[in-house]
Amino acid sequence: MNRTRRPGERGQLDFQMRFAARLLTLGCLLLGILPAAAAAEARVALVIGNADYAQKPLTNPVNDARDLAATLEKLGFEVLLRTNRSGVEMKEDLAEFQDRLERGRGVGLFYFSGHGMQAGRGRNYLLPVGRSYQRERDVELFGVDAGAVLARMEEAGNALSIVILDACRDSPLPAESRSSASRGLGRMDAPRGSLIAFATAPGKVADDNTRGRNGLYTKHLLAAIATPGLRLEDVFKQVGREVERETNGRQSPEEIAKLRSAQPFYFMANVEVEPNDGGLGESIVGSMVRLGPGCFMMGSPNSEKGRSDDERQHWVCIEEVFELGKHEVTVGQFRRFVDSTGYQTDAERNAGNKIGCRTRDGSDNSWPWRPGRSWRFPGFDQGEDHPVVCVSWNDVQAYLDWLNGQGRGSYRLATEAEWEFAARAGTPTPFHTGQRIGTSQANFDGNYTYNDSAKGEYRQKTTPVGSFGANDWGLHDVHGNVWELTCSGFEERYDGGELRCAIGALRYAARGGSWGDFPRDARSGNRHRFGPTDRNDNLGFCIVRARH
Repeated sequence: MNRTRRPGERGQLDFQMRFAARLLTLGCLLLGILPAAAAAEARVALVIGNADYAQKPLTNPVNDARDLAATLEKLGFEVLLRTNRSGVEMKEDLAEFQDRLERGRGVGLFYFSGHGMQAGRGRNYLLPVGRSYQRERDVELFGVDAGAVLARMEEAGNALSIVILDACRDSPLPAESRSSASRGLGRMDAPRGSLIAFATAPGKVADDNTRGRNGLYTKHLLAAIATPGLRLEDVFKQVGREVERETNGRQSPEEIAKLRSAQPFYFMANVEVEPNDGGLGESIVGSMVRLGPGCFMMGSPNSEKGRSDDERQHWVCIEEVFELGKHEVTVGQFRRFVDSTGYQTDAERNAGNKIGCRTRDGSDNSWPWRPGRSWRFPGFDQGEDHPVVCVSWNDVQAYLDWLNGQGRGSYRLATEAEWEFAARAGTPTPFHTGQRIGTSQANFDGNYTYNDSAKGEYRQKTTPVGSFGANDWGLHDVHGNVWELTCSGFEERYDGGELRCAIGALRYAARGGSWGDFPRDARSGNRHRFGPTDRNDNLGFCIVRARH
């Protein structure tokens, strides 16, 4: 493997151009992939942020409400935004909300950021501003029963009701007036067709995150609902993972759901999942994220640690819509192809005068050819949900030919430009995670670090696809796990080949780094190359479905 990199010598593009590039990329994303579902279903949201309490005023709920309202509007919601509401005003808001819901009978979303607590017989109350709360009975008298919110949404006849309660801050009651029930919210029953999300576990307290603009829970909620292709349930799984990660498990969000519809709900509905119909569909191609058109700054700046001269920064525009797999092609998906066709891979045929597959020797970090190694056993155990490895460019083309013969679209590999556009997801940094990356975020050799990050785990093999959080556009494992082949021929200096597929190239570009490489190899701008018959235990692929 090529693991030695020399710093590039070209100058860094100035800040304004890089900033403009990111703005344009994000603009293209918003224009290009607004949810089609928004036109087909009514979406109404009531968003309330209460901060100006007489006791224990809060820092971020108004920001939380405003930022969430703006995001929901971009996702096709009619939003009722309300801040610092009294009890009477909150009840009027709920009445107006119910009226709007009854007209649409689609998707209703209620969000509250502020103080909330249990009182009386364990009922949950959302606290208005403008009152002094001295005893638990004050909460029962002046608070808004969260159960009443659900009741109004249920009466409206929604197809789907979503209730999000970032309302578990520390109780505003004087310490001498608190009971064990007054700390945070308790569990609630979810009516049919609803999901209730809590910022933290029952009886626990959520972080208001006074250091930032948003409460900790809402910060991650905003990122998750703007991620293309996440189903409703997956949005809250992502939020929970990120909150737990940032708090080292001290805050653990919970959800209660009774979702009955066979049709999944997406905030940003730009993913198409093929039906599983007797061997086709999801078992072969998996979920696809619809991307483009868009423009971005490809390559890495001269200042980026570990870069090479072949990463020249230049302005690139993706002119056509394409759909990229959320995950790398798995062992199970490749097995369906082999079982259907009887195909033997280059590793199994010892093609190109090379025996078996190149696999890593941990004793000296070399990659010798080993007989008997192939996608069936690359030298470590793999499940059906691991990315397939030890497949060559030729093997991938055979897989794609078979897939295209199923009549479900035109499939190919991504071009280098499409791959980097998707991997960056609008970010100019080395990784979509920022300037650093850890082994809790990607699968690489954790004995090595990047930009003074901490050392981590070295797993010495692949991990199941989707084991780590997706980038902002819903794509997994763009950093590490396995190198992903592209359809572009490798050019030492970018000369337009990054924008097209090549036929008969001597070497093809691969991206993303792998489980056996340094973190610097996993950078968005880093490049590697493989010949048509090369196969490694850290080389796989992801597929594109072309859309015109």
